[in-house]
Amino acid sequence: MNAMSRSKAIALLGLLAVGGSGLTVALAQSNPSRPTKLHEDIRVPNEQQARTSARLGMGVPIIGPEPAARQNPTAIASQEKLLSKPDDANKAENGEPVHGRSGFGADRQTEAHADYFTGADNELSYVEVFNPSIVPFKRMSSLDTVRADYTLVLRSAALADIPVGGKPTPGHDLFWGSVMVELRPGFDVPIPSVSPNMRILSYETTPSTSLIFSKDAADNYFVRTDEAGSKGSYRVIFLSEASPRYFAPSPAGGILVRNIPQDRVVALPSEVQKAADGVLDEMRLHKNMRVGEVLDKLVFYFRSFDAKSPPPNTGNVYLDLYNSQAGVCRHRSYAFMITANALGIPSRYVANEAHAWVEVWLPESDWMRIDLGGAASTLNVSNAEDKSMYRPRGEDPFPQPETYEENYTRLEGDVKGLRDDQIAERQAPYEGSGGQGEGNGSFFGQGEDGSDIDVEDLPNDDEGPLTGPGSNLPEEEDADRASKIPTFTNVLATASAGFRGETINVTASLLDSQGQGIGGMLINVFLAPAGMGGNDSFRVGRGVTDDAGLATIEVELPTDQEVKTYEVYTSFNGDKTYQSSVSE
Repeated sequence: MNAMSRSKAIALLGLLAVGGSGLTVALAQSNPSRPTKLHEDIRVPNEQQARTSARLGMGVPIIGPEPAARQNPTAIASQEKLLSKPDDANKAENGEPVHGRSGFGADRQTEAHADYFTGADNELSYVEVFNPSIVPFKRMSSLDTVRADYTLVLRSAALADIPVGGKPTPGHDLFWGSVMVELRPGFDVPIPSVSPNMRILSYETTPSTSLIFSKDAADNYFVRTDEAGSKGSYRVIFLSEASPRYFAPSPAGGILVRNIPQDRVVALPSEVQKAADGVLDEMRLHKNMRVGEVLDKLVFYFRSFDAKSPPPNTGNVYLDLYNSQAGVCRHRSYAFMITANALGIPSRYVANEAHAWVEVWLPESDWMRIDLGGAASTLNVSNAEDKSMYRPRGEDPFPQPETYEENYTRLEGDVKGLRDDQIAERQAPYEGSGGQGEGNGSFFGQGEDGSDIDVEDLPNDDEGPLTGPGSNLPEEEDADRASKIPTFTNVLATASAGFRGETINVTASLLDSQGQGIGGMLINVFLAPAGMGGNDSFRVGRGVTDDAGLATIEVELPTDQEVKTYEVYTSFNGDKTYQSSVSE
């Protein structure tokens, strides 16, 4: 089989794999009636994820050994940076707490009472344990129901052990965690988490011991050891992953409140429900409304709270806070949580030593974080000086009244302990793969001298016209093209359908004229409206081929594109040795 027919045969396998006349992806809006998990990861036919060449030392999100219990990788790729495993020094540094002891930053709330101290907090302190940093949103305490006296509590404190290990999930974000814990056999120690569905991929401890991770019904996380001789202070370094949709939820879809599964809805005590029903009537919210409209109204109202003098105490703190719109983050989140649950939207109150917010569950998106803002004169951040800053993959879709715009949760105002460049990094828009048609991908590694490199340093990046499908992107203009080695790039597999904003995988190949794979080269992924011959295409992602000339590229489907069918193309820009090429 010659190179040309081999290339066509590979492309034909890709065509057959999706059962159509071309490799296409149907871009759809969120579909609340779809019976399966809406944002499940789409696996490519090849079970082993494509790796890049040794020259780049990357191609998967982790560098070094595969994650496993008692074995962390060496580093992780996170947005634009390569983040090394944290230092394993077995001592508390920079004011970090020791979890398992009573004290600042280490305590977990098992209940929360609303108060009438509704003025601005003078100064708040926050200790970061994650890299990239999610300041001020580490999850320490999650409460999911309400008692008759309006105290927020846990429905169930029963713990369930969770597995450790496995490969990173395509499209998810990775986080290093580093905490000090006070262990004793059989005792569950509360630890912070990045999201309610955080997955532990690996861990190491100093001194060495075996750990068991668990969580309760409200997704509070714990760690323990069952080894008889393990007692005392331990440094625990763990690698975790979380869905980016928790941090940057898509605008709520069209599902009606009454269609939210009833087994997810918290039943409130009758007196609490009666008070909240009055609030819902006043806000003109009901179960036959679409969830998106309801959340917009709720978020706008509770983000409009002011840090001001307390309201008169009428004996019902929930109604007093609602009627006065007085309070800081804990008051806003407390009142929102009760109101949303009363209507039938599952909601939790989540907090740490410096901030409180809510989590809302929807069948379209699972749990998502909604920040209602806060008010403090100063936020002191410690243990973050050596950390990168996490940036959500999308803009906040909810209303942002003036009282929400300027607050420490957006790292506005007097924030200490973070450098100006860290604050600027956090506030910069995310530029991940796809989303707006010019995704940059997250493909980083190290050069031969150990220095960090990224795709912008590759010789076949955008040093000339971008090669792509259709007539609207120029072909390679090079007088020496005839002297270069021809190349063939093909789309081998992709999802047949996807929702706007979700991540899919595109598997591509790059071959030379002899049918040999070309490694270490940048491949572009384009979408073009079906039937247009590639015209009106736009780039949605980039990836680097491995030694076999294969690349599995994570593509985030744009949130602002029209819902219809698109053809998937890949292209190679060429370099001094190889000609450019575009898939058919």
